[in-house]
Amino acid sequence: RQIPRGALAIVVHSVEAPNGVFYGKKVCQAAIEALSRLDYAGIIEYQWGATTDWVLPMQPVSDGSAARRAINNLTFGDMQDMGPSIRLGLSGLQAVDAGQRHMIIISDGDPTLPGASVIQQFIDSNITISTVGVFPHSRADTNRLATLATRTGGNNYFVNTQGALATLPQIFVKEAQTVRRSLIWEGDAFSPSVTGAPSEPLRGIRNVPPIDGYVVTAEREGLALVTLRGQENDPVMAQWQHGLGKVIAFTSDATTRWANAWTQWGDFRRFWEQHVRWAMRPGGSADVRVQTENRGDETLLNVDLISPAGERINFARLRGRVATPSGDGLDVELRQIAPGKYQGVFPTGEPGAYVAGIVYDAPNPDGEGRLEGSVQAAITRPFADEYRALESNRALLRQVAEATGGRVLPEDPRGADLWNRETLEFPVASRPIWLLLAIIGIGVFLADVGVRRVRIDPRSIAKWTASLFKARESKAGEQMDALAAARAKARAELDARGDIPTDEVKAKKLERQAIKDAQKAQTQTARQKFDIDDDELFKRVKKSGDSPLTAPAPDKPKQAPKPNPKPAADDEAGMSRLMKAKKRAQDEMDNDRDP
Repeated sequence: RQIPRGALAIVVHSVEAPNGVFYGKKVCQAAIEALSRLDYAGIIEYQWGATTDWVLPMQPVSDGSAARRAINNLTFGDMQDMGPSIRLGLSGLQAVDAGQRHMIIISDGDPTLPGASVIQQFIDSNITISTVGVFPHSRADTNRLATLATRTGGNNYFVNTQGALATLPQIFVKEAQTVRRSLIWEGDAFSPSVTGAPSEPLRGIRNVPPIDGYVVTAEREGLALVTLRGQENDPVMAQWQHGLGKVIAFTSDATTRWANAWTQWGDFRRFWEQHVRWAMRPGGSADVRVQTENRGDETLLNVDLISPAGERINFARLRGRVATPSGDGLDVELRQIAPGKYQGVFPTGEPGAYVAGIVYDAPNPDGEGRLEGSVQAAITRPFADEYRALESNRALLRQVAEATGGRVLPEDPRGADLWNRETLEFPVASRPIWLLLAIIGIGVFLADVGVRRVRIDPRSIAKWTASLFKARESKAGEQMDALAAARAKARAELDARGDIPTDEVKAKKLERQAIKDAQKAQTQTARQKFDIDDDELFKRVKKSGDSPLTAPAPDKPKQAPKPNPKPAADDEAGMSRLMKAKKRAQDEMDNDRDP
């Protein structure tokens, strides 16, 4: 990775050299290809007709397609004065923001060079010029090109043979590489940011002092963990596992050149001790590897047993004992879970340092004797994170307030203004209304279908309603007419008997009894829920010829009343026939209803 950009301007005057046009295009192409895609490049050509202009304006190289098209169109006119071309290249280099700016001139040396003021502008702008003299006409021409390169801090090359002419592309590649961006960053001091997941080498270290420079690198692929980052997010410190070993890379300085503030840092010794201890080979037996893993209030202890020949040891007996921070001891049971791998769990809820001692006894895979040994492991459970910071984190509180739309209250509660609602946003709850709209739409649709498909005739409805009420009134009238006829029949029979006081009294009783019997018959009929009304009942009785209630014809003259020795018996016989007729009508209706 390279940080500052480079800028290169090429001025070519090679028309008088053997195959000058060919080599002119060749060297330009070699110089452009030596640059990176982020570097700036520009080509200036003196064309026939005494005009000087950019063939390739100063721009990033990118994929190089624009530069190749411009190079193919070069013609290289015979330049008489080099001043306009050099001044044009100076303005183009000054206009770009680049860390290294450079100009290459290839010429036979006979064009007039610019004055001292122009050369001084190159020096003041820290722009270097390298010259390539191709078959110069005289020693004076060579000296002029060499002086121009020396005064601006560039290089001078002399080409006067056919073999040297073939090396022109290599010369331009070498010169073009001088503008490539530097791999070292140096500038104002800054403090690298601590990043990455919690790292064991940076345990307890929250920040580091500032540095003045570092070697620019890129992140490794894989599981490398970057713990310190510099400008433009460059990695300054990283750690990773390499095989069975561990690697730590620090791209800055550990002395006073780039890290002067580090030597006066209180945690300077602790910083390097933790990193070196993390990268060191663990102590203990070479046949045993112990790893610990925190799981809440418990610690998982993993033990790998390997013989000196590199084979995993199985069926070993392991006994573990842990010393707690309070001085107590705990026994740890380890059991085999895989070839040569044993595992145990013990509680570590109390903060502090735990020391685990493990003794093992296993058969030698070679069959010669037994393997015995011991190993120790240390486990540290720090205090809660809230005890590490002794000062309030105001920046974090401010971020929380801004993220949630709140505000930071002052330390004095009297000026807090707790009930201020200016920045308070009341929550708004919304619910979808599509279901209500769907129901309304369905109702409107059904109403529309009903209006279009169903014909409503108000006159027919009114007529049908009136017919219902008339039917009820006609039924009630017919019932009253039947009662009146029965009463008239009873009175006519009494009148025919004479004016015997006892018969009159009996006649009234019979009249009342006839009315009661008729009402009782109607009530019994209603109670039994006949499916026909009284009119139908009387029609069936009349059809059978047993009705005693048929009134005499009005036009028939009355005969002299004859004494009725048994009026009560006749009345009772008439009522009996009426009841029998009703009974037969009921039986007929029951038979009609039976399937």
